[in-house]
Amino acid sequence: MFSFFTENIINALNNINVEILTEIRLRVNQPIICFSNNKKNYLSENGLTLDKTKSIICTYNLINKIIEKATENSIYAYNDEIINGYITTNKGVRIGISGECVFDREKIITIKNYSSLCIRIPHDIIGCSDYVYNKIFKNKLYNLLIISAPGGGKTTIIKDLIRNFNTNGVNNVLVIDERGELNVMGENIDVIKYSNKNYALEYSVKSLAPQFIFLDEISTKKDLFGVRKAINSGVKVVCSMHGYNLENAINNFPEIINIFDRFLVLYGYDKPGIIKGVFDNKLNEI
Repeated sequence: MFSFFTENIINALNNINVEILTEIRLRVNQPIICFSNNKKNYLSENGLTLDKTKSIICTYNLINKIIEKATENSIYAYNDEIINGYITTNKGVRIGISGECVFDREKIITIKNYSSLCIRIPHDIIGCSDYVYNKIFKNKLYNLLIISAPGGGKTTIIKDLIRNFNTNGVNNVLVIDERGELNVMGENIDVIKYSNKNYALEYSVKSLAPQFIFLDEISTKKDLFGVRKAINSGVKVVCSMHGYNLENAINNFPEIINIFDRFLVLYGYDKPGIIKGVFDNKLNEI
């Protein structure tokens, strides 16, 4: 999973239980920070530490080497991802990037002089969606929107929900994996990778005849238009959206009330994966 790191970082990570890691932060000339179980630690040559003086310091050279390895020494081939602020490795690890944005008139053409990386560590938590599946989908299929602040566990629950659908009688499940993060397979699953959501929604309904479509992190009215169009074609959809709570999501996108049947709200970064509430489209908690 961490083949894009340099040897000294890999050796340091070998001294810790990476299964509890959720995020690694690298900022130029600053100590490398690891988050596990929502706790902040520094990365030292011997593993995690609370002693800042023992931490490994990030450098420009380290960040550039990570980018080079993550893009398999072909940064230009990943430029479409880079201009959106991230790279997804072939193991499904998303690397968020900050640096200097380069524009041609009003169009961004790349990001250069990288100054920090946010590395999100994917985890498969088998069974984490069982409660959601049984509460929402056991007797009837609904259109579901999952709402959470960043780091709240939306993608982890979606991945496990896909597993539940694959093994519980939905014959044609389509996964639109825009960033290559979901990494799911199954006898009832079709996957479209690295496509923008609206193109994938448009052609898949016609050509793949899905019963259910999963996609992650809708963020624009154009995304919602594509989802609504798929639903109006008779397909059920599960997707996610950033928001602190249901009211916040509705304020940003009032039309979601008329698109989705059910809303799953997670607590967010401070309690990843923990459910705050399940609501119907009348805003009643169920």
